[in-house]
Amino acid sequence: MEQYVTIVEQRDLQSRPNTDLQGKPSVFHSRGFVLSNGLDEFYAEMIGNAALTCPEYDRSVLHRLQARLRMRRFTDNNGVERIENLVYINKLV
Repeated sequence: MEQYVTIVEQRDLQSRPNTDLQGKPSVFHSRGFVLSNGLDEFYAEMIGNAALTCPEYDRSVLHRLQARLRMRRFTDNNGVERIENLVYINKLV
């Protein structure tokens, strides 16, 4: 997905311990954004090294967003199957 957006909110960097696929301990970094394309507001996340090196963006200008959309199925505490849409930022310039 690629589109022009304005940044409504840029959240602080979040870091938490994680275990990688080989079973080694690592740290998972993420930074959340509330973005608007002029019609809709949506939440997107920047993860990994991109989140670590992410600058404070200017909220008064348009930014070009390149992101990937993911769908996640899960079962809630009541046993109901739910579907969640996730937006992961590849590039924000």
